[in-house]
Amino acid sequence: RRSTTNALPTELSHVKSLFGQELPPGVQPRMVSSRTFDLDYALESAGQWGVSRVELWGTRDGGKTWRNYALDDDNRSPLRVRVEGEGLYGFRLVARSSGVLAASGPEPGDPPDLWVAVDMEVPRAELLSVQQGMGNGSDHLVIRWRVEDSNLESQPIALFYSSRAGGPWSAVATGLENTGEYAWRLDRHLPDRFFLRLEARDLAGNVASCQTPQPIVLNRAQPTVR
Repeated sequence: RRSTTNALPTELSHVKSLFGQELPPGVQPRMVSSRTFDLDYALESAGQWGVSRVELWGTRDGGKTWRNYALDDDNRSPLRVRVEGEGLYGFRLVARSSGVLAASGPEPGDPPDLWVAVDMEVPRAELLSVQQGMGNGSDHLVIRWRVEDSNLESQPIALFYSSRAGGPWSAVATGLENTGEYAWRLDRHLPDRFFLRLEARDLAGNVASCQTPQPIVLNRAQPTVR
């Protein structure tokens, strides 16, 4: 059997710091942001008697103990899985043959075929300040923020602006590293008043957002003539 989820792999160090559980070298769990998710699988062989059902067994202690998490009677992918809560789970699929005495699940000590980390915590995000530069720097808006999460993407920050508090939003910059600061070179076509929005995404797909409560008013130097 082969099994996958539609989530993205994460770096091993992030999962260790988030869940405090050691993983075998080279293992990269799949990240999901919900207790319920679909697991895709493919039956590689039906055997002589065919397959009666597919079972999903899970462990939370690295394979020391196992329990049955899901049962698929129609033998058609995907398999809907529901877990207890946040944490790190190891899974193995077992295909049962028709007309054969049922066998037990994985034995204590068997390694998981697939690791899944469930992370439902939204990153903590805050816009600290938005300041227009002075003098030669007046064509830049310096945006400062604070974003904290133990499981952020490598480039988790996106910035947007809109003339209305409820949007629609236009992108300032996306795929930024969490450096805490970005200097935005202002375009002459920008409105004189606009709202700014920040979004931060973690590896499980949780997104935090915050925006300026009041519109930012640009100080545009007026041309003079004598």
